[in-house]
Amino acid sequence: MLDDNFDTLDLVDFPVFVLDVQSGGGYIYRKSNIANVEMTGIPAREMEGKSPANVFPLRIHKALEKNYDRALKRRRKIQYEVLIPLPTGERRLKTSLVPTFGEAGDVVRLVGSSIDVSERYESAERRLATDASAHQLLKESELYVSMAAHDLRTPMRNVKLLAEMLRDDFVDHGDGKMQLIESLVDVAQRSSELLTEVLSYTRTKQTEQTASHVYSFDAMCQNIVAALDPMSNHIIEFPDIMLYGDGVTLHIIVRNLIDNALKHSNRDQARVKINLDKIESGLLHFSIADNGVGLESPGAIFLSEGKFRAGTGFGLLAIKQLIASRGGSISAENITQGTGALINFTFPGDLRESDADATI
Repeated sequence: MLDDNFDTLDLVDFPVFVLDVQSGGGYIYRKSNIANVEMTGIPAREMEGKSPANVFPLRIHKALEKNYDRALKRRRKIQYEVLIPLPTGERRLKTSLVPTFGEAGDVVRLVGSSIDVSERYESAERRLATDASAHQLLKESELYVSMAAHDLRTPMRNVKLLAEMLRDDFVDHGDGKMQLIESLVDVAQRSSELLTEVLSYTRTKQTEQTASHVYSFDAMCQNIVAALDPMSNHIIEFPDIMLYGDGVTLHIIVRNLIDNALKHSNRDQARVKINLDKIESGLLHFSIADNGVGLESPGAIFLSEGKFRAGTGFGLLAIKQLIASRGGSISAENITQGTGALINFTFPGDLRESDADATI
């Protein structure tokens, strides 16, 4: 059990914080060491002796407390990542949380250690942007090759047919011309076979597999809304469910779609509701509905803003490309003109009943 001499934690060169578990429920920060102060930008006096609700805005402290509750319930070390706006800027922190026990065997404290993984996450986001852009270029190139191969098959078949007709009616005089005709038939046949193989390849090429893991969709959305709506000005609903799949890519997609819904709602209090269900093995269906003013041209919304915009999100076309690069699809429609929009998309993944192996 950790003793009460918390000042020694200031000698540790990585961020550490200590929480007291209140007997009546709730948490109080007992210690934020120097390294934690430097990373977060929150002075120790503004954190120590206070509850998460007194330190962080509503959305953020609720997201943090949910992880604290998880460690309390499991009674063992847990890890989680949270995207949080701090005085030092928006940071993605990976935290290990360890419970310590009293003499009666109950959890009396939680000791946390955080590292800033923002750069790693931003690097992954840039890589995904590049991958999606490259996928789109590759898809367009393959489409062009497929069309060219399809258009060339007919004239190549005609060349082969004419060469065969010429061979059938040709009288061999032993001067080598018959061999030339045979070579022409053979080249035409091989070329036709090659074009068929090209068409087969472009039609059957599958999207590459991406890294998958078990993660909490609820925790993911908690992190997203904590960053986008820290003061809880809007109502954002999402299911509490465990998923298996590419959580990093899905985080980027959901964050950008929620951000887009909030920015274009034209309401003081927007309502955004996310639903998801499994539609077939290895594929999930997501719907994001809002109560905004609707879409002027739902059918064309994913045909604009095609560049990856550094620092301002992916852009809707880029989101479409990112989903397509994972084998999914996306569409938009108005619920009723002027009363909201509905975004539907599919994405690889599966449902999980337990969070025992969750990494987010």
